[in-house]
Amino acid sequence: LAKDLNFGWQISLLIWAIPAVFAAVIWMIIIRKDTTKEENITPSKKGILSGNRMWRIPLAWIVAAFLGLQSTLFYVTISWLPEILHNFGMSMATAGWLLSITQIIGLPASFAIPILAGKLQKQSFIACSIGVFSLIGYGGLLLGDSWAIIIFSLIFIGIALGGGFALALTFLGLRSKDAEQATELSGMAQSVGYLLAAIGPFAIGSIYDVTASWTFPLLTLIIIAVLLIIIGYQVGKDRYVID
Repeated sequence: LAKDLNFGWQISLLIWAIPAVFAAVIWMIIIRKDTTKEENITPSKKGILSGNRMWRIPLAWIVAAFLGLQSTLFYVTISWLPEILHNFGMSMATAGWLLSITQIIGLPASFAIPILAGKLQKQSFIACSIGVFSLIGYGGLLLGDSWAIIIFSLIFIGIALGGGFALALTFLGLRSKDAEQATELSGMAQSVGYLLAAIGPFAIGSIYDVTASWTFPLLTLIIIAVLLIIIGYQVGKDRYVID
C-alpha cells in the first residue's frame, strides 16, 4: 500500500481504521444483546472486587510480571523490528513484510497454546518454552549475519510472541478459582503489565539513541527473555491466587 500503490505511510495507516470501524459496530451489537442478561446477575455472597487484595498477593504480581515481560517483547518487536532489519541492510518494505510474516507465524501458536495449557495441570514447561523461544530468536538477531539466521530467528520470535500473549491471558483464568477472582486478577495484572509494556519501546529506543547500535537493545531483550523463563516457571505452577 505504501510503496507499490504510492499511498504513503499516512494513508496506509489510515486504512487500518476500516476494520476498527467494523469491530466497533459488531461490539455495539454484542453489547445491546448482553444488556438484557445483566438484570439476571446477582452478586456473590463473597462480593466482587473486594478492595485491593490482589495487590497484596505475590502470585498476582508474578502473573502481572509474566504478562508485562511478554507484552514488552511484543510491543518492542512491533515497534523496532523493521528498523533492526533495515540496519542489516534490508529495505524498509522488505523489513515491513518480514514483521507481518513474523506475526502470521505466531497465529497457530496463539490458538493452540491456550488449549494445551488448559489441559495440563502445570504450565511451567510451556511458559519456559516461550522464554526459550524468545531467547533463541533475539539471540539469533544479535548474532545474525545471514538471511538464513535472520529468518530462523524470526520464526522463533513469531511463535514466542503469538503463543506468549495468548498464554499470558490464559493465566488470568488458570490462576483463579472463579470468575470474581479472574476479574480482580485481570484488572490488576493488565494494569501493571501494560504499564511495563508501554515503557518498553521508549526505553529500547532510548538505549539505541545513546549507543547508536542495536547490540545493547537486543541484549536488553535477551535479558527480558531470561526473566521470562524464570517468571514462567513460577507462574506455571498449579495454584491459585486465593485458595
